[in-house]
Amino acid sequence: MIDPTSRESLRAAGFEGFVSVGSLREAGLAPVPERRGVYLLLAEASAEPPRFLPVSPAGGGLAATQPAGELEERWVPGAIVLYVGRADGKATLRSRVGQFLDFGRGKRTGHRDGRAVWQIPRSAGFVLCWQTVSGKSAWGRRRSILEAFREGFGRLPFGNARGD
Repeated sequence: MIDPTSRESLRAAGFEGFVSVGSLREAGLAPVPERRGVYLLLAEASAEPPRFLPVSPAGGGLAATQPAGELEERWVPGAIVLYVGRADGKATLRSRVGQFLDFGRGKRTGHRDGRAVWQIPRSAGFVLCWQTVSGKSAWGRRRSILEAFREGFGRLPFGNARGD
């Protein structure tokens, strides 16, 4: 089972990348593989929730905005993992991460999961890492990561509203 509590444990579990959102946007996603897999959005661990932006910059603007009180309740003290995503079926890590980042910049895309993370200021400093899967489902790998997170923290990551 994966230990989602530190970058070192994620590296030891086979995660790669560890590139900031800002750097990925500048690089045109070149470092992200064209393969199926899972990806994690990371931030520095914090016991206290941040001051959330009053309006989300994510695609849909007001529709993507969530009340600060709800976001504060969902905050996971001490966690570095903000969101766990997957690229399965015809999608690749590069295409899904691209949709995720585009949505965070205000574009309407096919990626609405994780929208709460974009209400955190300075999202360009968040770090993305990924793990490719071959011969196994990215959905199943994501599920096992979410279960490990829930086991360690008692709830899902901040940006994962559901455990699907």
